[in-house]
Amino acid sequence: SNVGIFMSRHRSPIVPDMFLSLDVEIAEDWWAKEHRSYFIWEFGKSPEVVVEIVSNAKGGELGTKMQDYAHLGIQYYVVFDPQGLIQQQELQIYELHVGRYLPRSDSRLPELALSFTVWDGVFEDKRDRWLRWCNLSGDLLLTGTESAEQERVRAEQERTRAEEAESRAEQAESRAAQLAAKLRELGIDPESV
Repeated sequence: SNVGIFMSRHRSPIVPDMFLSLDVEIAEDWWAKEHRSYFIWEFGKSPEVVVEIVSNAKGGELGTKMQDYAHLGIQYYVVFDPQGLIQQQELQIYELHVGRYLPRSDSRLPELALSFTVWDGVFEDKRDRWLRWCNLSGDLLLTGTESAEQERVRAEQERTRAEEAESRAEQAESRAAQLAAKLRELGIDPESV
């Protein structure tokens, strides 16, 4: 997010709020300043998706930025306008067709098997409305925190199942020992039964 996309050495970068570029190899130390730019000539392609989050009516999201992204050949352009500053719908996905963006009637990016949804919830300790990635069925793609929590719950459930199985085995062993003791009291060899 907030990484400049450079189309040539002689032009200023375009800086979307977020973009997705698939099948590229990033530098190992991608936090280093020299790696915080996306040079199209180095990566060999434009990103597949750019996202603009509208914070005021002066950002050019439906004007110059849209034209610049179309010129770069970016397949999907996403405008998230939670305050309704420049468009009626909160979320609008545009798809590139013959050099122009046309609005999609849904929130899907079918060529990428992804979609978006607006989600009310807590992210990084803040409750708000968030733009979230989904699969084409609309299932949320989990954040790192959500994945870790899901794994923690799964591990806890597995631990509980193992403890319950161990308890059942101990109970069965105890019942078998009690039965063997009763059989011995009756003068019957438990091994013969």
